[in-house]
Amino acid sequence: MKQTIDFVKYLIKKNDISFDSISDTMIHDLYSDFLNTVMLAERTNYLNNNPDDVGNGYRPKNLQTAGDNIDIEVPRTRSKNFRPAILPPPYQRYLPNYKELVFNLMAAGNSKAQIREIFNNMGFILSESAIDEISKELSIKIQDFKNRQLPEDLAVLFIDGKYISVKQDNKVQEAVLYILLGYDLDAKKHILGYYVLFGKETISQWKKIFNDLINRGLKNVLLFVCDNLSGMTGTLDVLFDKPDIQLCLVHIKRNIRKNIPTTDAEIIISKIDELKTSNLSAKQAANSFREFLKSYLKTYKNFISKLSDDADFIFTFLGYPQQLHKTISTTNPVESLNNQIEKLATKYEGYFQSMNILDINLFLLKSRWELAWKKNVSPFIAKFSSFFRKKLFLKGNNLKEDA
Repeated sequence: MKQTIDFVKYLIKKNDISFDSISDTMIHDLYSDFLNTVMLAERTNYLNNNPDDVGNGYRPKNLQTAGDNIDIEVPRTRSKNFRPAILPPPYQRYLPNYKELVFNLMAAGNSKAQIREIFNNMGFILSESAIDEISKELSIKIQDFKNRQLPEDLAVLFIDGKYISVKQDNKVQEAVLYILLGYDLDAKKHILGYYVLFGKETISQWKKIFNDLINRGLKNVLLFVCDNLSGMTGTLDVLFDKPDIQLCLVHIKRNIRKNIPTTDAEIIISKIDELKTSNLSAKQAANSFREFLKSYLKTYKNFISKLSDDADFIFTFLGYPQQLHKTISTTNPVESLNNQIEKLATKYEGYFQSMNILDINLFLLKSRWELAWKKNVSPFIAKFSSFFRKKLFLKGNNLKEDA
């Protein structure tokens, strides 16, 4: 109940009401009324921007705030496309404190004036300076995340670029969201960073990102998992000390289907599937695949030559414990995060209204992801931490011998 009381104390103090005269029941009702009013204001704003949709009553919902239960009425629309941003993520019933509620209102695109008006309509005086302080606190958290010192060593780093649309200079522009998801040597999952850069995804942009990671302390990555962007494998090999590199099998198969007629494409993909479940080493599988591709070289010379050159990076995962193969053979772990961002963009009618709104949303998503990962322990942790540490030790000795 503490967060609820702290929240209401804050609002009552701003409104010069004596807290001593307020009972627990009144606090509960006050908080519930506040949430209902905020959600209704959100729906009104949504309907103003979506005239084809209409309100469709309410549905009861029970939320928890540090042990206290709050009953609210969530406003609905006929299309079911509206969901109040002030609510916690879907399927969660825990509501954060009032500062995080303000964070969520900012993420939804509300200006400081609109946030203040939402509070003031309830009779609560939330001053502009108070909102400024909350905004400043969020900005500091975001910058601290972007500039924080990174661990020297990582077990696995999944990297991927996703095209998004952001309003900049009064125009909706194409940008790339670069997300880096890593497992440390204790096999715990973290977002190493996210970067938004306008234009196309290029290796030069990735170089800037990798150099930022290096400048913040990252030295060794045992395994990179990435797509086959031109120049990626060479760049990783130059910037980091002899990392293992795994090309995403989903991207490889997609590329094969794109560049080769269906019948031959499916035969080549079947060969990859056969080799990935074999007892061969990574090197043996790569050599076997190259030998297999020779019969297609004359027909599809350029593409097959490139595929043959990439064979060493297609079967890297075979050098790791079998239980890890499914996880480390694709960029699916980071692409599942991209899917959530895609849903968020859809909620905002396909684009983010500003870089600031995007930044806030990404930080809040990152915070929720990492909180969920702490609660749901990955099987990596129990089984494979010692494997990664041993691999790093052996790699370090090999580097010393090479020097």
